[in-house]
Parts: sequence; C-alpha cells; structure tokens
Amino acid sequence: MLTFLYPPTIDWFYLYQRPQQLFAAFARLGCKAIFCNYPHYIPQDSGVQLLAPGLFLVNRADPNLVPRDEEPLLWITYPPHVRTLDRYPHRAVLFDAVDEPTEEFSHWQASAAEIVDRSVLVFASSGKIVEYYAGFGRPVYLVPNGVDYEHFSQNKTAAVPFDLRRIPRPRVCYSGALAQWVDWEMVADAARQAPKISFVFVGPSLGALKLPAAPNLYYLGIKPYAVLPSYLHHCDVLMIPFRISSMTRACNPIKFWEYLATGIPIVSTSLPEVAAFEGVGIADGAAEFIEAIQAALATGQDQAAKAQRMKLARQNDWQQRARTIISLIRQHGL
Repeated sequence: MLTFLYPPTIDWFYLYQRPQQLFAAFARLGCKAIFCNYPHYIPQDSGVQLLAPGLFLVNRADPNLVPRDEEPLLWITYPPHVRTLDRYPHRAVLFDAVDEPTEEFSHWQASAAEIVDRSVLVFASSGKIVEYYAGFGRPVYLVPNGVDYEHFSQNKTAAVPFDLRRIPRPRVCYSGALAQWVDWEMVADAARQAPKISFVFVGPSLGALKLPAAPNLYYLGIKPYAVLPSYLHHCDVLMIPFRISSMTRACNPIKFWEYLATGIPIVSTSLPEVAAFEGVGIADGAAEFIEAIQAALATGQDQAAKAQRMKLARQNDWQQRARTIISLIRQHGL
C-alpha cells in the first residue's frame, strides 16, 4: 500500500481542485493519503481528521501523528516547496506540474527546475507542460485533469438554486476562479452584443480584478462543491472564456471535464487542450463566441451529442487518473 503526503498548499474545503481529487482517489484505491491542509480561508480546528477510509486531513499538526507502515511519497504541486522538503518525512519526491511557470507563474522558474531535480518522477496535466519539462532529465508523464463523474453527471435536486432562479434563460455559465486568465474584455463585449443571454459566473474573485458590469452579467460567488452540479445542470451552455496566452495554452481545465459530465453543450476559446475534442464550440472574440453559443443553444436537446459528452467524461474519471499514477509509480519500483 502506497502512502502519499501533501504538504500545506491549499485549503481542502475552499476550492476542490486536482490535489483533493487525486488524494481522495488514492485513498479509495487502498492507499494512505495524508493531506496537510492550509486552512487560509475557512477557520478549522488543529489536529488530524479522518475524512474517509485512508484519507487523513492534517490541520496545523505533525503529519507523523498519522500511523503508517512506510515512509510517504511526497507529492508536490507548488515548486517553491523545494525549500521545505526536508521538513516532511518521505522516501521520494513526486512533482505534479499543473501550471507552466510562465506569465503570472514565471517567478516559479528557478524553483521548478530545483523541484524537478529533487523529484524521481514528474506528472504533467497537459501536453505543453510535458514539453516544458521534457529536457530536465527526469521521466515526465502526461496525466490530464479529470472529473468526479458520479458527482457532476447527476443533478441531485430538481430545484433551481435560489440565486439562479431569478436569472432569465438562456443561461450561459462559467464555474471556477474569476481570475486574470479569463478574457474579461471579450466577456464584456459578448454581454453587450447579446443582451438577451444571461452570463452567469459561479466562483470566487481572485486578486484585485475589476469585473465588467452589465444587466445580463451575474456573479454568484463561490458555492460549496456539494451543490455545484445543481448550478451547472440548470444552465443551457457552459463556457470557458479564457484569454489565449502561453500560460492558458498549457492549461487542461478541470471545468472542461466537469462540464462534459453534465452533458450540457460547451463553448470555449481555442485552448489546445479543449479544442482537441470534437463536439465543443470553439470561438475567439465576442462575435464568434456569441455565434458558438447560439449554435450550442440550437442543438442543446441533441440526446446523442449529450450522451457522447457524458461518455467522454466517464472515461476520464479521477479514479482512472489515480490508477495511472499508481501504475507508473510501481513501474519505477517505488
């Protein structure tokens, strides 16, 4: 049984991301997964909490409090942690590269090179990130993001969420961080050019962003992971309006897989990791984006297309991703 240890990086309960999904999947597959929490946003008691069989949440406590039969594999996603590796018990370091160290992450370049040098294996969430690390002298494996298919494929409540109920249809929804990688200029132009379409944003605002305002732009804030599928299932199109840049070209958006699981049509800007799949509306610029939304609305009831989207999501569940990682670790004799 493998043991994984994740040093304090993100808050388990704030935004449910790749690290939480993988550690939950590792535990379901019989591994011991020790997630050292960074409770920055939500106050939490110190100590060790058993979240599920094999899945331990450590809040401001010594991870050695979790009993284990072997030294852990130290799972790193934040390159500057290279300076703190020796604080944690481990027999090997695994680097999970989820962002290319360019643009807003360019300050990671030196520490990214150092963490690769300290790692025995590198996993990368996109093809472009694989290419970035291919020349660093360590094995690099593509493990894209995935989806909790059972969670997102089902609308567990028929009721429309209260704050979505007041928003007229058609609703075009974005789920995730409201950050600078969203093309806010395009969003504002699209809202102005299509006043009868409601553009809905579900997620927290990151940084000092000035979000565009319009009568058909709705910002609903962050929602608990448990109810997020209800928001998606009560919208007509799901969107990924990212800027096209070096950093976003290396992005494999988790939301893409979560959107697929709902079966609802998707419109995205031309991100390589999204545009590679058939059946997704790809558009750049406000006029094209609106045209793609209109096309998605016109075909939204196509049950065959819906089934195909859901099938693709089912084939890319987090459980499959975790199995791939464990298999690669075993192949390297760890």
